[in-house]
Amino acid sequence: MPTSNLQCSFLIGAANLRRVLCICSLIVTLSGCRFGRPEAEGKIFYELSFPFLEGNLLENVFPTEMVLSFKNDRMAGEIRSLGGIMKTSFITDNDAKTMQQLLKNYSDYSFAGFDEEGIRALLHDQPKVRIENTNDSAMVAGYNCAVSVAYFLIDSVPPIQLYHTNQIDIKEPNWYTQFNELDEVLLGYEVEQFGMRMKLMATQVIKCEVPETTFAVDKNYKEVTGKQLSEQLKTLLNEYLED
Repeated sequence: MPTSNLQCSFLIGAANLRRVLCICSLIVTLSGCRFGRPEAEGKIFYELSFPFLEGNLLENVFPTEMVLSFKNDRMAGEIRSLGGIMKTSFITDNDAKTMQQLLKNYSDYSFAGFDEEGIRALLHDQPKVRIENTNDSAMVAGYNCAVSVAYFLIDSVPPIQLYHTNQIDIKEPNWYTQFNELDEVLLGYEVEQFGMRMKLMATQVIKCEVPETTFAVDKNYKEVTGKQLSEQLKTLLNEYLED
């Protein structure tokens, strides 16, 4: 299962911002100071990049950061557009195996809740992966990470490297993702959806207090079904693809 400062001109049209956040919302679907024991509360900052959009005019419009807050085996991830006009986010409770997916589109606020069975249904439509561990390691955001390779079971999607660490204390951090067999926190990975690939690489991990309100759905959000939220996302995606 989970945020950003968008670096682009204020002259970018609202329609482009909608299209950008649509692509980023498909993530939801999924971080340094050293301390004596694994961090159990704080924030992970990820740099976002789009490897296959380099040189594209839309490259500078896309969000550049995701922030993942964590506390007591709960996580909240967020990606937002310029000025917070649009925002996609998610909240997970890893003990209860629940997730809320949220979408803010101008003055419209929607969210859908999923239990473990609902997440399995969502993952059923995602490309299947086979993960192979390697003997390699790497430092990411000051954390020692093991390196694994995820091979997608469809020829059109190239394999990706996964950087994961046991130095951040989050229980079953990937239970709601395609990488759920990994029981360590991902500090580097890529997401492939509808031909669009987004790369996330942690740049900083901060140990800090995270307010309880971070893991609650704001009262401005209206609950919809998972299908209705999916339709909203599809509508934004279609606008992007048509242009």
